[in-house]
Amino acid sequence: MQTILHQLKTRKGTVAYSRYGQGIPVLYLHGGHGNAYERIGHMGLSPQQFELITPSRPGYVGSPLAQNHSPIQAAELMAALMEQLGIKQYHVLAVSAAGPTAIALASLYPDRIQSLVLASAVSKRWLKPGDEMYVHAQRAFHPKREKWSWTAMRLFARLWPTAAARTLLASLSTSKKVVLQAADVQSIKAMLLTQRSGDGFMADLEHETHKFQLNQISAPCLVIHSLNDKIVPPAHAEYAAAT
Repeated sequence: MQTILHQLKTRKGTVAYSRYGQGIPVLYLHGGHGNAYERIGHMGLSPQQFELITPSRPGYVGSPLAQNHSPIQAAELMAALMEQLGIKQYHVLAVSAAGPTAIALASLYPDRIQSLVLASAVSKRWLKPGDEMYVHAQRAFHPKREKWSWTAMRLFARLWPTAAARTLLASLSTSKKVVLQAADVQSIKAMLLTQRSGDGFMADLEHETHKFQLNQISAPCLVIHSLNDKIVPPAHAEYAAAT
């Protein structure tokens, strides 16, 4: 199924989004380098049972960063989108770097958020200047250079999709027992061909979540995290669950 991007001007700024399926509305917040084209994170959610609304977070494809640098500003943009779409209550599924935005959203709008799922999500300060991963991210995914990084990644994915999928997984997971089926390789290839960093990933690196925001969440929450996660340590899940 081809993903169609829509763009909407809201009271908090312009946002690109896709939507498909029918039934219970779920706001899906993608991780770093993702955007409204993303489908890989929807696996397991039936389009016959759920309507998936996937916006590009601020700074990613179709959603200008503009004034929406912080998690609170990003959350307000997401809320404005859902409000303009006429969806008054919804569930939120947030992955990886989308954690701070989702936490801010659930803390600010308790009457709208029916449940919150944090999947391998950031729940406190993630990376700091000087950290090896922070330095690498600045070099590879700075807005002035990210186009060339993704051009190389796309070429790799097109020419050698299995090798590209294995390389990606090796960078994301400590597990050595991953078995890739042909369908998995195609899903990862499709994801790599649509990903970009834009201005969004640099903003993600600076996002912080405060304890009082987690304390204010009243919606039912599911915190789930891979113990093999190489990018966001499981300590984020432990902190979110404890707080």
